[in-house]
Amino acid sequence: MISRIRTLQKSSWGLLFAGLLAFSFSGAAHAGEDAKARAKIHFSAGKTFYREARYQDAIREFQDAYAYDPNPKLLFNIAQAYEKMGDISGALRTYRDYVRALPKSAAERTEIGIAVKNLEVALAAKGLSQVAIYSTPNGARVEIDDKSVGATPAAQELPPGQHTLRVTMKGRKTVERTFGLSSGRSLDIDIHLESGSGTVQAPHIGEAPVLVQLPDPPPPKVVVAPEPIPAEPAPIPAPESAAARPGRLARIRWPTWTCLGVAAALAGTGAGLQMSKQTYEHQADSTDIQVDYANDLNQAQTLATASRITFGASAGLGALGLVLVGFDLAGSP
Repeated sequence: MISRIRTLQKSSWGLLFAGLLAFSFSGAAHAGEDAKARAKIHFSAGKTFYREARYQDAIREFQDAYAYDPNPKLLFNIAQAYEKMGDISGALRTYRDYVRALPKSAAERTEIGIAVKNLEVALAAKGLSQVAIYSTPNGARVEIDDKSVGATPAAQELPPGQHTLRVTMKGRKTVERTFGLSSGRSLDIDIHLESGSGTVQAPHIGEAPVLVQLPDPPPPKVVVAPEPIPAEPAPIPAPESAAARPGRLARIRWPTWTCLGVAAALAGTGAGLQMSKQTYEHQADSTDIQVDYANDLNQAQTLATASRITFGASAGLGALGLVLVGFDLAGSP
């Protein structure tokens, strides 16, 4: 009897477990069907807004549908709406999410890859490139270049070049790394956050830093002072021979000689006048006629006066000539 009761108890527990399991599967199936129904409602609303060119409303409805049913095709619709709005960043980010969600063998990858490249080129024209940060688990805080950009998954547009990344989550190790962006090329960074504390320095990813090789500085210029050119000594003049050296008289200029000559001529004239005066005086002394005496005496006086004047002029010119001789001899070498 006791063994039979135990057998019945085991059978009852087994039936109870099977019933609970069937109920849970039924509830899950019901919840899944409810989520798909809600997703369908939002998807229909999104299509209506898209046809009416109300792209912002269409994006909201497609995102709500994706939250209920994460079908990758909804990402494609969202990217299309962003592209219609002219939102290059939003379209590029969503197209890239769509490609990540597709199987690697999907034929759409090639077609979407062309759209992604066109958007990357358009973004590069603005001087920007896009980086997307993904983490396991999601919801980690992201800092790029010491600025918070939200939680993972996160996308950001940055200038090409080198940047710093910091990803943190409570109860997980912080991850820090550097990354490089190229112009016209997007970058995906996947971060696995390990349990624990501390900081992990991850290796660089993306475009490698460009090391500019500076040219070696030129050797210092050694300035060699030119040797001074010795000045040629001034030629020593040869001693002047007595024959070559001019005489003292040759150094007297012609005006001096003229002055001396005129003085001498006047002196001769004065002497002649003086002699003529004496002749008239002698005649006056020897004549008995009073008239002749007076004439001879007057003539003698006239000649005496002329003689004195001539001697005076001769003396003056002679003195001037001597002065000029002194100047000529002193000024000539």
